[in-house]
Amino acid sequence: MGIASLVAGLLSPVPAAQAADGRGGDFTAHGVKIRAVPRLNGHVRGHGNPGDGFTWNSGQSFADPVTCPNGEVKDHWTYVINNRTKVEGYVSDCFIRED
Repeated sequence: MGIASLVAGLLSPVPAAQAADGRGGDFTAHGVKIRAVPRLNGHVRGHGNPGDGFTWNSGQSFADPVTCPNGEVKDHWTYVINNRTKVEGYVSDCFIRED
C-alpha cells in the first residue's frame, strides 16, 4: 500500500457511530420527524423516510411517550444520523428498526 492510498483511507468520512459498532437501520414510515431533543414538542431538524437508512448514535430512555401505529406506547427515543441527508437527532423508537 502506498502513502497516497493510506492517506486517502484515513481521510475518508465515516460517521463515528458507524465506525464504533456499525449499528444502523431504517425508518419505518414516511416523514418521520428527527428532533433536537427527545420530546414531542422538540425542534424538528429534518425528516427520515424508508430507504434513507440511519446510523445509530445513542439512546435516551424516559422521554416523552409516543403511541406507535400499532397502538403500542414507547418512551424510548434513539439519537440517529440520517444516512441520506446527514441530519441528526432523536427519533421515537416507534418509527425506526435496527438492521
